Amino acid sequence: MRNVTHHLAFALALVALPGLVACTPHRSTPTAAEAASHGSSRVPPARAAAPPSAAPSSADADAAAAATNADAGRPCAPSGPFAAALREGALLDYDVDDDVDPHGTEPGRVRTRSKITFRVTRVDCEGDAVVASGEWEGEGAESLPTQLPQQWRVAHGRVIESEAAEFAESELARAKAPLCRTATDRGPYGKTIRRVCIDGRGLTSLREENLYGPRVLVLTRRVAR
Repeated sequence: MRNVTHHLAFALALVALPGLVACTPHRSTPTAAEAASHGSSRVPPARAAAPPSAAPSSADADAAAAATNADAGRPCAPSGPFAAALREGALLDYDVDDDVDPHGTEPGRVRTRSKITFRVTRVDCEGDAVVASGEWEGEGAESLPTQLPQQWRVAHGRVIESEAAEFAESELARAKAPLCRTATDRGPYGKTIRRVCIDGRGLTSLREENLYGPRVLVLTRRVAR
């Protein structure tokens, strides 16, 4: 009788066991709402992507180039101790003395005198430089056997002649007489000595001597107009 009762109780326990098991919820995997709720407190929201910077347009590039070249070729007002030589329309007159041994059939030298004029035809700014360009006119000016100064450039405190003779503006401002520079070159007819002298108005004289020509060419500025 005891065994029957024991087996009956065991059978009733097995019948009740599924209900007990079913009453315990399975919590190993969180729901989507729970995941979102917990995740929102730990993961910062994504930042909005910054808009890409706009590439410079061709108009911007053209404007920058124009600003860079704003000074190139524009007329400008000269200043400093050489200012009088840098004014458009300025005129300077010169006497020319050309003394040469022509090596002809007759012995002796040939001496020719003439008059020429230098006119400043253009003054421009090129960066930090003021540039005066001009032309020579007169009897045989184009055929003189020398390189006449065609341009004067003033930059960084220096006055530069077209054939590269240089003068300091500070020295020119203090000078009581013309400043001179002498250079030696070996041209087609042998050694040549070239001497350039200036004052605040421009070229005062030029002397070029070819030692083996022999030939001596001298330009001397005449009284101002």
